[in-house]
This record gives sequence, C-alpha cells and structure tokens, in this order.
Amino acid sequence: MRNVLRRSTQKYIELFANPRIIAIVTILVLIAPILINLSIKPLSSEPYLNIRLSQALFQEDSQSYGGRPFSYAIGTPIIINVLSNFLSYDIILSIIPRLLGLISVFLFIGILKKLKIEEKMIVISYLILLISPPFIYNFTILN
Repeated sequence: MRNVLRRSTQKYIELFANPRIIAIVTILVLIAPILINLSIKPLSSEPYLNIRLSQALFQEDSQSYGGRPFSYAIGTPIIINVLSNFLSYDIILSIIPRLLGLISVFLFIGILKKLKIEEKMIVISYLILLISPPFIYNFTILN
C-alpha cells in the first residue's frame, strides 16, 4: 500500500511539474484581471508615461532641450517603440508584463531546481508565488 501511494504522488508531481501546465496556469492567473474587468486598458497612469516616452524617444523636444536631463529608464520605451510598428499600444501594454511574468516563473522554478529543492516544495512555492498580490500586480500592469 505504501508503494502505491508514493507512485501516485510522484505521478501527480510529474504531471503538475510539466512546463506546459505551469505556463497555462500562469497565463490564466495573469489574464484573470482582464477577464474580470473585461477591458485591456491599463489600471494606472504609468503605462501612458512609457507610451509618451516611446513616441518622443527619437525626437528632439525644443522646449526642454536645454532643461532637465532625460532621467527615465529607457529600456521599456525602446521595447514599446519597436513593438508599436507591429501592434497597437493597448495590446503591447497587455502583453509585455504577462510575458515577463511567465519568464520570471520559469526562472524561479529553474533556480529552485538548481538549488536541488524537492519537487513538492517547488510546486508549493510556485503556487504561493502565483497567488501573491505583488506578483499579480507587477505582472498585470506595465510599470
């Protein structure tokens, strides 16, 4: 009886640790705020600043040229500027944070596997990470 329980538990962990299942669950959690609000519009004003910076990235602003220095992070506006040639801004603001959330989940699981943490603890810590409010907020809004 003891061996049967161990095998079924191992099979459960193998099924849940499948990268496709992890990706699907992560995407569902990150898309849930859109499904609840039924809109793609950003929840804060920070994405609009990134859009404005991406539009003015390669243009010279005659009014503030000699004024204050450009002290914003430039990585996000560059990505938005490049992707704006193919997609609309609403879609870009919706896709980028979710894609970064998916990448961070796989990095998190990879680090735990590299540290040789047992599979049960990896699954439990993944679920705790996935339902934590900071994770959901940071990877549903482009900051």
